[in-house]
Amino acid sequence: MLKTLRNILLLAGATCFLLLTVVTAAEATVVFFVEEEYDRFGREELVARLVEESERGLFYVDQSWWDGLGDEEKEEAQDYLKILAYEFENNIWPILSKSYQWDWNVSSTRQKINILIHQMRGQAAGYFRAIDQYDRLQNPTSNQRQMVYLNTDHLTDYRSKSLLAHELMHLITFHKKEKVYQVKEETWLNEARAEYAPTLISYDRIYDGSNLQNRTRIFLENPSNSLVSWEEKVADYGALNLFTQYLVDHYGAEILIDSLSSDRVGISSLNEALAKHGYEKDFSQIYTDWTIAVLINDCSVGEDYCYHNQNLKDLRIIPKTNFLPLNGESALNATDQLQNWGAQWIRFIGGDGDLRLRFFGQSETLFRTPYVAVDRRGKTEVGFLDLNEYQNGEINLANFGSNYYSLTIIPSIQSKQSGFIGTEDYYAFKWEAMMTPRNPEEKLIQELQAEIDYLQQTVVHLRSQIAIVLANQQGIQLNSFDRDLAYGLSQNEEVKALQLFLAIQEPEAYPEGLVTGHFYQLTRQAIIRFQEKYAAEVLQPAGLSKGTGYVGPLTRAKLNALLFMDHP
Repeated sequence: MLKTLRNILLLAGATCFLLLTVVTAAEATVVFFVEEEYDRFGREELVARLVEESERGLFYVDQSWWDGLGDEEKEEAQDYLKILAYEFENNIWPILSKSYQWDWNVSSTRQKINILIHQMRGQAAGYFRAIDQYDRLQNPTSNQRQMVYLNTDHLTDYRSKSLLAHELMHLITFHKKEKVYQVKEETWLNEARAEYAPTLISYDRIYDGSNLQNRTRIFLENPSNSLVSWEEKVADYGALNLFTQYLVDHYGAEILIDSLSSDRVGISSLNEALAKHGYEKDFSQIYTDWTIAVLINDCSVGEDYCYHNQNLKDLRIIPKTNFLPLNGESALNATDQLQNWGAQWIRFIGGDGDLRLRFFGQSETLFRTPYVAVDRRGKTEVGFLDLNEYQNGEINLANFGSNYYSLTIIPSIQSKQSGFIGTEDYYAFKWEAMMTPRNPEEKLIQELQAEIDYLQQTVVHLRSQIAIVLANQQGIQLNSFDRDLAYGLSQNEEVKALQLFLAIQEPEAYPEGLVTGHFYQLTRQAIIRFQEKYAAEVLQPAGLSKGTGYVGPLTRAKLNALLFMDHP
């Protein structure tokens, strides 16, 4: 299998002028400085071997790792490096450099992008060192190259090309921000662009095994992770990636691209790009919409509350769920905490009565707290708690448990707008849910009314069945009302079916109950009474307040609904 793969790659390389098989133009072995905190053995430097070269890239591997491979493993590693080099030349480099307008002129081997693949610790996938971009006189541990680093563990991984795209994006960001504008991008937004790079190149189009699938899993395990608090943890990448996917989904990749070509950083640069493209919403409003979208992900509720990316159409987080007792008064409360630009999803279900939900924030913070209420018919309502200057607010839902299935609040902190350089502080908030049972007499009345409604629907159903049986006995075709009927029709079989149905189903409207087939005054008056009884469905949609006696589409629709009503 390995030989077959290698032969295919070599054949592809023969037809692609970008890949070179001769590596003598560059140094065969180089001593590189590496980051001690990432290196598996805590090394500060290592010897690397040049294994693959392309028009713009030099691919080095950790010599000690390479020497430990068997012959077949080396052949496999070389095959994957050829694939990676091909992707770098034909997809990663051209798409990212063109999209972000970075024209790096590779006029010599010295100016090629160096990719060092070495053994790393933990879950580290790769990294970028800004110090490599400076002269060694300025920083003694600079490798003095355009350079990124990847983990040997991921070389044979489907995600390796996505990881290379990610790290190359950091290199581009350094040049666009620090070289051009002399400003340092905030870490979280630097990572956001890098996280979106594989999607921009279409590497996430095939979801299984993709970087997007990996980040989605991480997000679902840690949905409350702050976007801006960066602790170099795997959890940091989940929420950031899924938010960036949403941002581009709704506002375009131009927002990321233009924010990079700006002397501003962080949220300010994104707001500048949003305004440039004529969008009224700012970062805060978009983040709030996203917190709702990952809960319901349903475009029918609101265009802002879903993903367009088909790979994310089924994404929904599972909120923290609190169960309210079904009987008597009850009160639940809890205290929790959040960082800036982190959110929580807190759901309430159960209970039988009036729900009062109170939220308590802190006056020195700025909370946004939307809520999502779902009624017993599955209809979803989105609203926002009106918080006062102390960041306190409440919502009241009558007949919760009977009329409503669930209530979910989504608090997030959006106080700080800039200066995110590492771990952000946590701020506490509290919620209190109180259930007041309904008055026993009121509850009895509602239960009796529900029973009356059930019996009335049963009567309608049985009357329709009687009408159908009688029609069969009299040789009248009572199937459905498909044609308009009007005053003046005579000896008409459809009029007979109408009269029989009215006589059985609507005796108050047609007390005479004559089945003649003649559509004269008695039948016309019966239709008028029928139309006015069901005015909301028959007259109001047509802008009428009084019956006409004409059996048109709306009247026929109501007749058919009664005729074919199922047993409740």
